[in-house]
Amino acid sequence: PVSLVFVKGHPLGSIPTVMLRDAVKYGMILNEPGTETRRVIDAAFSHKRLTPNVTMEVAYIETIKGLVKTGLGISILPDKAVESEVRSGELGKARTADADLSRDLGVVYLKDKFLSRPANEFLKILGKA
Repeated sequence: PVSLVFVKGHPLGSIPTVMLRDAVKYGMILNEPGTETRRVIDAAFSHKRLTPNVTMEVAYIETIKGLVKTGLGISILPDKAVESEVRSGELGKARTADADLSRDLGVVYLKDKFLSRPANEFLKILGKA
């Protein structure tokens, strides 16, 4: 899952039910176009006939988090990527009530090539081997 992410004390943190239309009021720092996360974000806004107020497009999640922490905008990021910052109170996050934002992840490997034992164990954990 991915969520709206904002600096501590941001007005979005006080809204009990956050909708996508609430986010368009604020400048957004998003992943570059072409990424899976950005595709999900663009599709969600398009489905609601909304246009996000994109003020910056950045390649790296860590850079986006840093910019959001300084209050330069809000973002939509994977929950896993911000869990420690949310836990520490540096960032707030909110799920959108009107859009199920999530992304799919996959594993790519050559089936007929040798895989190390750690790689094989990792695939077993994922249920792919």
